Amino acid sequence: MSQAGKSGTTSNNRDIWFIGYTPYYIGGVWGGCDDNQVLKDAGTGEYNGGTGFHKDIWRKIMKRIHEGKTDRGFSRPDSIVREGLRESRAYCLLRVAIRITGEVP
Repeated sequence: MSQAGKSGTTSNNRDIWFIGYTPYYIGGVWGGCDDNQVLKDAGTGEYNGGTGFHKDIWRKIMKRIHEGKTDRGFSRPDSIVREGLRESRAYCLLRVAIRITGEVP
């Protein structure tokens, strides 16, 4: 299934979040502790849930609710144009610059 999203953390990994979408749904997962506890225990070095579980939760939910649906992909409005392609192996396999037609690059 086509999907896209963005994850993030607050300072010192006290909160984590992921917002993602597919052609059918959009959803978000937030993780953190009520007492503003760091997600990694400073004394033991052990993770209190870790800093990646929010993506696993999102992925499992989306996989289940998309069962039986066809991947219709994403359509791009005519006002969004590609500027070029370049590879960036450090962070992602492919990076595409896009802009709204008529906007200054």
